[in-house]
Amino acid sequence: MKALKQSQFSQLLPLDGADYRVFCDFDGTLVDIANAPHKIYVNEYIPELLMALDNRFNFCLVSGRSLEDLRQYLPIDALNTFGCHGAEFSRKGQQYIPECSLNQILQEIELKLCEVLFNYPGVLVEEKPYSLAIHYRNFVGDIEKLKSFLDDILSAYDNEIQLLSGKKVYEFCLKHINKGQAVSGYLDKISSNNKNTLHERSIFIGDDTTDEAGFKKVNSLGGISIRVGFLKESSAHYYVEDIYAVHAFLHYLSQTEIECLAAS
Repeated sequence: MKALKQSQFSQLLPLDGADYRVFCDFDGTLVDIANAPHKIYVNEYIPELLMALDNRFNFCLVSGRSLEDLRQYLPIDALNTFGCHGAEFSRKGQQYIPECSLNQILQEIELKLCEVLFNYPGVLVEEKPYSLAIHYRNFVGDIEKLKSFLDDILSAYDNEIQLLSGKKVYEFCLKHINKGQAVSGYLDKISSNNKNTLHERSIFIGDDTTDEAGFKKVNSLGGISIRVGFLKESSAHYYVEDIYAVHAFLHYLSQTEIECLAAS
């Protein structure tokens, strides 16, 4: 994994004749992670920046949040957006509902998770349309004991459900859902006859273990993978220091006059 500096943007990804497909995570990538999901701060220039980028290239947001949740912070009806790690998809306002039934399983798991609230103070259970997230950022107890408890729950459903691990969060979701599958399905949707266009590449930007499947997918296609923060074990090709470096990178790609901290 190599450091990616702003001075290297034009060398790595020239804009002349370029046709990029840009995939980007939300929490930890566009916004800093907060102590609770609803406490994030979205810089005021972010919506305009993403819209400008989508006008120039093909942009797609790929988040673990639900579409309904993301809609509170971004104009996702004007963007291509995956929610719940790829379980939900909105193609510029036209929402696609997955053919699956998770309600009964999630209800059963949620009942079992009630124990978390009593025995693991500080843990927050977040309901999503196709998953259940267990945030432990404010938990100061034994993480291994918490994980063992969740693994015991998973064992009853592991033919259909997986337990994803992220930054201070575990999440029960569909077994076949991940951001790599989301990228693959999206590229199939927008595929064209222009497959040999100079500089046509996919780019995936993320910060967490849930983004690794996205990194691996674009790597397999000859694309560029960028992680927020260095991690030796990551599959990402490059890393940047923080979300403002991501903003600077997206600002470069969009070539806009938007004033933002990232470009200053």
